[in-house]
Amino acid sequence: MNELFMGIVGGLASSAIFLLALSRLRPNIKVSSHISVGDYEGYKYYSFKVLNSGQRAVNNVRAELYFIEHRVVNGGNGRGKKYFRVQLLQESFVRLEPLSSQNEGISSFEFSTKIDLPEEWRKLNEAYLMLFVTCQDDLTAFSKTVTTIYESPIEVFKPGRFEYGKGMADRKSTR
Repeated sequence: MNELFMGIVGGLASSAIFLLALSRLRPNIKVSSHISVGDYEGYKYYSFKVLNSGQRAVNNVRAELYFIEHRVVNGGNGRGKKYFRVQLLQESFVRLEPLSSQNEGISSFEFSTKIDLPEEWRKLNEAYLMLFVTCQDDLTAFSKTVTTIYESPIEVFKPGRFEYGKGMADRKSTR
């Protein structure tokens, strides 16, 4: 009986260590908590910054942006959601290197849209923005999806461009 108990405890402990090791092999990315608003060549751009803060490169970085509006369904008996996809100028990026002082510039990427997000937001009732970013670890091919919700159109937009490299703050627009 004692041997059976020790076998079970040993199996559980080794499984826990294995799961802990696997969780550390997943990509580690960060997404900006605000939307940067900048002008370029007469167009207004709304940008979201993605940063690879892990130890290894990530591949196949993809982003999808949605407005999600709450709707009353079944004659007022329930609430549903309606999804409106927002077209990004570029929805994927091949590779982000790990964050380090040698390659700060390629450890981050900005996904942008020219769609007037504040105007579209005003047209919707009880809506919020949701950004999905998915990527794969370079070594293990494990994937991770980070979901960022932007709830308030008043607080989320900040003028300027994101800092170069590892920073998530805005710098003043020079254009």
